[in-house]
Amino acid sequence: MRIWFLICFSAQLTACGGCGFEAVGEATDVGGDSGSTSGSNGSTSGTTATTSGTTGSSSASGSTGGTTGIAIGSVTVTTLSGNGNPGDVDGSGGPNGMAEFHLPQSVAVDSQGNVYVADKFNNAIRKVVATSGATTTFLGTNVVFPSGVAVDAQGNVYVADNGTGQILFVSPEGSATAVFSGGNGLMGNGSLGAIVAVAVNDQGTIYFADAEYDRIYIQAQNGTPSVLAGSGSPGDADGVGVSAEFSSPGGLALDGEGNLYVADSGNNCVRKITPDGTITTLAGNGQQGYLDGSGGRSGTAEFNGPGGLAVDSAGNVYVADSGNNRIRVIAADGTTTTLAGNGTAGWADGPGTTAEFNKPRDVTLVAAGSLVVADTFGECIRSITF
Repeated sequence: MRIWFLICFSAQLTACGGCGFEAVGEATDVGGDSGSTSGSNGSTSGTTATTSGTTGSSSASGSTGGTTGIAIGSVTVTTLSGNGNPGDVDGSGGPNGMAEFHLPQSVAVDSQGNVYVADKFNNAIRKVVATSGATTTFLGTNVVFPSGVAVDAQGNVYVADNGTGQILFVSPEGSATAVFSGGNGLMGNGSLGAIVAVAVNDQGTIYFADAEYDRIYIQAQNGTPSVLAGSGSPGDADGVGVSAEFSSPGGLALDGEGNLYVADSGNNCVRKITPDGTITTLAGNGQQGYLDGSGGRSGTAEFNGPGGLAVDSAGNVYVADSGNNRIRVIAADGTTTTLAGNGTAGWADGPGTTAEFNKPRDVTLVAAGSLVVADTFGECIRSITF
């Protein structure tokens, strides 16, 4: 098991419009791999987290002298649910509420604004009311180390269940069935090691990432999984289909044009897969670091173990830059800026420039100018408005 599992827990979705990817290779008997890890509780530093942070101006840029990809106005970070203590408690939201999580990995939002959380070390999917933060357990059985979660237009929930090697389909009422079940067999010409992220489009086509064997898979509704991209060997090559390479791919997100975005955690970059299967590097020059700036493989932008992703209607990609304890945003041209987080591992609500996160692993779009973040080592769910 590579080090990805210790630092790049996983995943994301964005449920979006139709896509017409052409799959490469066929999948048969696939294997899951559970793994385990431990993390420390996020310690509060700086401003104490409150349910309504003080609004502040944050056009945050890295060390590039103010490169700006999109116009970012006033950014505010608050705690939606989770009191910062690791635990398994339903109840009221906010930083002083009863609700507790244990290394929340992934978040997704339904059409009603409810937030679904892959609460990995509680072996549960939690449900958080976006308006109040009130938290309940949506699915608490038959899940083992869930790492990714997605929601379709009908309110069905999809779970990347890392511990069992399955993709679970969960109805809005909470009835779960496996739509993909791995074993120890082969997927294309390589084993499937660890399902860590899932995304779904409006046609019910599922996409999932294998962070152990560096591949992205596609499965049409009621169909058979196939290799969409990745040779099965770690690397950073762009290309088409299985000629491209990834290194511990994590979060996935779809845009309205059918493009699939991949947080290529081990390569410290974000990749883009077009509907014809062409893979390019959107942002991140491969260097592990923190730098805002231009996109593409030869650009100046740098990431540190990027996790989950979300995409808005303008094509801006939001990134949980886990190793940098920041939330970044990539414009359509690849230019990268910092939306929130001062880089310190901690728990502080407030303006984007002073807010603190602790290894955030995922981000999802609630509405225009509104994000929800799985603040993994902070043991809580955060909200960002801008």
